Amino acid sequence: MTTWDRDDPGAGDLDTLDEIVDRAARHLSSLPGTAGEITALVQDTRTRWTGAAAESWERSMLDRAAQVDAAADGLRRGAETVNAYAGAVRDLRVRARTAGEDFDQSRHDLARTNLTLTTLQRQPDPDPWELRLAVRAVQNADQLLLDHQAALDRLVTERQQLDDDLVAALSAEVPPVWSQAGGAGRAVSTDVLAQGPAGMARWVLDLPDGPTGDALARWLVSMLTPEEFDALLTACPQLAVRLMGDDAGAFGAQYPELAAALKVSDPQRRIDAVLAACQHLGADELALLARMYPGMVHNLDGVPLTTRIAANRVAITAALAEADAQITRTLAEIEREDDAGRLLALRVELAQLRRDRDWYDQLLTEQIKTIDADGAEVPRVGHQVVLFDPAAGRFGELVGYAGAPNVAVLVGGTGTNLGNMDGQFERAWEFVDEGSPDLAVITYLGGPMPQSVLVRDQSVPDQRSFEAFDSAYALSIAPHLASFANGVKAVTGATITVAGHSYGGSVVGRAEVAGMVVDRVLHIESAGAGPGVGTTQDYAAPDTPRYSMTAPGDPITLAQGTGIGTVLGHGLDPDELPGVTQLETGRVDRNDPYSGVLSGPASHSGVFESRSDAWANILAVMIGGEVTVWTDPTVFIGSGVTDEHYTYPMQDPGFVPPTEAVR
Repeated sequence: MTTWDRDDPGAGDLDTLDEIVDRAARHLSSLPGTAGEITALVQDTRTRWTGAAAESWERSMLDRAAQVDAAADGLRRGAETVNAYAGAVRDLRVRARTAGEDFDQSRHDLARTNLTLTTLQRQPDPDPWELRLAVRAVQNADQLLLDHQAALDRLVTERQQLDDDLVAALSAEVPPVWSQAGGAGRAVSTDVLAQGPAGMARWVLDLPDGPTGDALARWLVSMLTPEEFDALLTACPQLAVRLMGDDAGAFGAQYPELAAALKVSDPQRRIDAVLAACQHLGADELALLARMYPGMVHNLDGVPLTTRIAANRVAITAALAEADAQITRTLAEIEREDDAGRLLALRVELAQLRRDRDWYDQLLTEQIKTIDADGAEVPRVGHQVVLFDPAAGRFGELVGYAGAPNVAVLVGGTGTNLGNMDGQFERAWEFVDEGSPDLAVITYLGGPMPQSVLVRDQSVPDQRSFEAFDSAYALSIAPHLASFANGVKAVTGATITVAGHSYGGSVVGRAEVAGMVVDRVLHIESAGAGPGVGTTQDYAAPDTPRYSMTAPGDPITLAQGTGIGTVLGHGLDPDELPGVTQLETGRVDRNDPYSGVLSGPASHSGVFESRSDAWANILAVMIGGEVTVWTDPTVFIGSGVTDEHYTYPMQDPGFVPPTEAVR
C-alpha cells in the first residue's frame, strides 16, 4: 500500500508499486525454470544413486522444487493483485482530484457567505431581505459543503476498502514483505524525548511536510505524559495544526471500529456506532485518541465529553496558531497596501483576527470555576469546550462536572454569538453553583443566530421588520442540536434537559422535529414551539415532559403562535402545547412577597435573575424536584370594551402558588 490521507484518497507512490510489479515479472520468468532444473537433476541422479541417503536427498530437493513453484505462484498472484490495486487507485485519483476541487470551492463559498452574513448582522440597519438571502446562502453553501464532503467520504471508504482487500490478499498469497510495498521507514531517536519542550518544539518544526512528518509528530505525542504534552503545545502551537489534520489512513488502521462508525450516515446510528467503538477503549486509550487525532473526534457526537474537551484544547491551540500566522500575513499586507479602500478592509480584518485570537487565548488560559467529583468548587485553567467550529459559528462549553447525574443544554436567544458566550457561561454557572453536585450545564451555540429583533427595511422609509421572526436560523441549527443533545445523552447516561431561551426555544422545538429525544424540554420566554410545529405529534418523541414559562408583558408574546409554516415564525405558542406544564414566573424576589411580579420587557432576561421565582423553577426542571405552576390572572374590563386589565395572583403577598413534581 501507499500512504494517503482523508483529504486526498487518491494519493500514493504508484510508481514504486509499478517498479515492484516489474521486478516480480522478471523473477517470474526464471523461477519456473529453476524448479524444473531441480526436478530434472533429481530424475537424472535417481538412476545413479540409491539407498537411504539418496532417498532423503531426493525428498529434500523435491520439497525445494515445490517451494520454488509455490513461491512463483504466490509471486504471480501477488503481482497481479498489486497491479490491479495500482490501476484502481489511479482511477480513484482522477475522481478524487475533481471531488477535492469541488470540496475546496464549496468550503470557500461557505466562508464567503458566512462573512457576508456576519457583515450584514453587524450593520446597524441591515436590509431584512438581504439578510434573509444571506442566511439562505449560508444554508445552501453549508449543504453543498456537506454533499461534497460526503462525496469525498465515499472515495475515502472506497480507498480504505481497496487497502483492506490488498492486505487480505497479500497476507494470504505472498510473503509478508509484500504488504510493506511502497512503505518507507525512518529511524527516530528517542533522544528527542529528553530535550524538553523547547528542544522537542524545534524537532517538530523540522519535521517534513506530509504523512511521514505527521506520523512522527503523532509518535512523539504518544510518548509524552499529559503534563509534557501540554508544555509542548504551549512551546509549539504549530504542532496542534499538524495534529488537527485528517489522516484517514493512519486513523483507520489504529482505530478501525471508530473509523467505520464515521462512515454511518444516519445521525443516531452513527452516535450508537461511535459510542460502541469508544466503549472498547480504556481511559488511557481515549486520552491518546484525543491527543493524536483531535481533528477526528473533537466535535464527534458519541465521543465522551472528557475526550472532546481534551481534543478541543488541541483544536483551539491550532486556531490560535493559525490566527497568529494570519495576523502576521495581514500586517505585512497592510505595510504593502496603497489603496485606501483595501487598507480599511485589511484593518477591519486585522481587528477581527485579534479579537478571535484573544478569545482563543482566553479559552486556553483563563482560570475558571468548576466542580469536582465530590461537588466541591475548584479552580481550573482553561474552559471545558465540547464543541468548537468557529468557521461555522458553533460552540459548546461544559460548565461543571462531566459526571453530574443531570446535564442541561442551554440554548441562547437572539443576539447570541461567539463573542458573548462568556455571558452564557456566567448564566450557566449560577445554576451549577446552586445545583452542584447534581447538575452540569452545557452552553450551546449551533450556528449563526439573529443578532437583533428589529431590523430597518431599507426599501420602505421608517418601516422596521423582524429579523428574529425569520425561521431560517432555527431550521439550520436544529439538526446539529438534535445530534449534539442525543450524543450527550448517550455518553453521559445523565438525565438531559434541553432549555431554549427566546429564539433558542424555536431552535429547541425544531430540534425535536429533527430527531432530538431527551428527558425534558424547557421553553424559557420562548419564541415558539418550533417552525412549522402545531402539535406535539410533530416531534420525534411526543410524550417527552415539556415545561414552558412566559412572564406577563414580555414582548416575546408578539412572536408566539404566529407564522407561516416553516417559512416565517416559530410555530405554536409553547405555553399552549398539549401536555405542557406552564411554570409560574412569579415574583422578582422569591424571598420577598412584596417585591412585585416579574413582568414587562425586562422580564425577558429577568427570568435569569437568581433571586426570582422563575430562576428557581428553571433550576428545578434541570435537576428534578418540585416546581410552582402557573395560575391564570383575573381579567376585568375597564372603561372601554377592549380595555382589559389583569390581576395576577402572585401580586397578592399571601398567595402561595400550586406545585407539581418534575417528571
